[in-house]
Amino acid sequence: MDINKYQSLSLNFVNTLESFKTKFKALHWSAPQLTYHREIDEFLDDLIEFQDEIAECSQGYIGSQFGVNDIRGTHLPYTDAVQTTEALNQEVVKFYQAIKNDDSLQGIVNIVNDFQQEILETLYLFRLATKDGNNTFVTTKTTSFEGLSRMVNKPSSSNTQIDLTD
Repeated sequence: MDINKYQSLSLNFVNTLESFKTKFKALHWSAPQLTYHREIDEFLDDLIEFQDEIAECSQGYIGSQFGVNDIRGTHLPYTDAVQTTEALNQEVVKFYQAIKNDDSLQGIVNIVNDFQQEILETLYLFRLATKDGNNTFVTTKTTSFEGLSRMVNKPSSSNTQIDLTD
């Protein structure tokens, strides 16, 4: 991929991740239960690490740094963790699709693949919390990819709200 094209693509993606960081922090602060608050915070830590890895590896590939004012998020309209995580997953998949066939970017492709696993595990947990009116937020992560795939591919309503009130 042309370096200038990748520079624009990666900077846009890092900015997208910045937007999601802000949204997840807002969800974290407004969580109605401590366990939910903690689970969002745990995922937020993963997101921050992912953004850092993408930014640093991209700058290594490009050979120059992003400018101090280049990183800025935008407002995201999502109001719950499931919607936000699904939207993040879509953005990660778009970035992956754009870079997956470039041999010189395979290290970055691997980072994206690893993070997508975190997204899928987190979606499983967030959906589990909304399943059948369950008001308990389970913090144990699944180890079965086959079972995880079935949960992740289950359509969710765009009106899904996580209500963890007692």
